Amino acid sequence: MKNLTMKNLAVVLGIVFLAMGSAANAAIIFTEDFESPDADDGDIIRITDSETTFDNDVTLGRDGSSGSDPWYVDILDPNASGIYGGGLPPVNGEQVCIMNGHAVDDSSMEFEVAAANTLVDNSSLTVTFSTVGPFNGSVQQTFDVIVSGAADGTQSGTSNGANNTWLTHTFDFTVTDASQALTLKIEGTNGSTGDGEDLGIDFITVDGTQVIPEPASLALLGLGGLVLLNRRQRRR
Repeated sequence: MKNLTMKNLAVVLGIVFLAMGSAANAAIIFTEDFESPDADDGDIIRITDSETTFDNDVTLGRDGSSGSDPWYVDILDPNASGIYGGGLPPVNGEQVCIMNGHAVDDSSMEFEVAAANTLVDNSSLTVTFSTVGPFNGSVQQTFDVIVSGAADGTQSGTSNGANNTWLTHTFDFTVTDASQALTLKIEGTNGSTGDGEDLGIDFITVDGTQVIPEPASLALLGLGGLVLLNRRQRRR
């Protein structure tokens, strides 16, 4: 160490700092299981506007092209309520989300999945969720899964039309601009819907790769500061 000058030590520390500045971690980066708010004792919680009543902020949309029925979603425990497929266990937890059958067409739920500069360019994204229904009807519901911002793409899905069977859907996308936030939208696309043609959705997850700062980086910054301080004191 005696032969290592202060200048060389600073260079070494800089290289190590760049090498350990951040790490990429592949994991579940977003989850919405509709467990909040809590629909106690079989109550149904009806959400009619864009609110922050889910675990995640949600934007509800309706383009108005398919009638004047209000757009809403219901949060409920299907076992406790005795309706909407009573007796069907949720995929995760105790509650599910129901897209109103009168307004599934051209209606949507939109979530911000990840903030800007937190994902990795060219990495994979996997969106997974389950659907069931229609709960009290016979029309299979169709929908689009739309990602925008950090990734850009649209894929389509269809419920299985069976009242008491969950169908799990998986959609793969690629991050193309990690400098932007990532938004996920689930949008109904049926040309006609009606009373009882509700679509159940549960346990939305997004798997991706996030940039996570290493604690070692902060330690290296502190060590670098000590080097500079030592150099300053020697000059005195």
